[in-house]
Amino acid sequence: MNILGIDTSSKKLDIAITDGKDIFLNISLEGKERTSKNIVSSLKGLLDLEGIDISFVQGISVVKGPGSFTGLKIGMTLAKVLSYINNIPLIGVDLFEVIVYNYSFLNTGMEILIPSRRDEFYWARYDKCEKMPIRYKVIRKEMFKEELNREFWIYVPFKELKTEFVEWGFQNIIPGWYFQNKAFISAILGREKLINGQSDDPYTIEPLYIRKFPF
Repeated sequence: MNILGIDTSSKKLDIAITDGKDIFLNISLEGKERTSKNIVSSLKGLLDLEGIDISFVQGISVVKGPGSFTGLKIGMTLAKVLSYINNIPLIGVDLFEVIVYNYSFLNTGMEILIPSRRDEFYWARYDKCEKMPIRYKVIRKEMFKEELNREFWIYVPFKELKTEFVEWGFQNIIPGWYFQNKAFISAILGREKLINGQSDDPYTIEPLYIRKFPF
């Protein structure tokens, strides 16, 4: 099953097509290039260049958040339109799942921090890299020392933060800049869900925007 993966949760756009092992297409756009028009034209151009028709894709997996408000809207809109027009099954994958999958070899608890705004971060805690988080919410930077588990691995998005965590006594730091293509991982996870009979309605699926309090 060939899956189109889409990630627009950050300032960079990732698009990939994979059958779960091989990557057939891979593209990244940044900054002003990351608009709905450019995404559609770039995807169409790559498909044409490789001689691939959209019918080659049997499923679409989109990272639904948390992340950039505008970015998530762009990626979600693209995924929904492609799914509806071409009658292709759609599945949403949250960014926390993608990160946990990328570091699943750790086989231990994880604290994941994703930039929100100013000194606020989206935070999720996973026990032994399970598929469902123990909890997640938005926290401020000054809450890290009190809230985070020092025995868990901590995913931090910026190199600058690593020094601060070490100063605070945290030792198990995962460098967030070491990462596989998020669209590729999204496609892998989406493929597993689609094979298991899961899918989302392109009419009702929405980006994941986390509130300040736990769900």
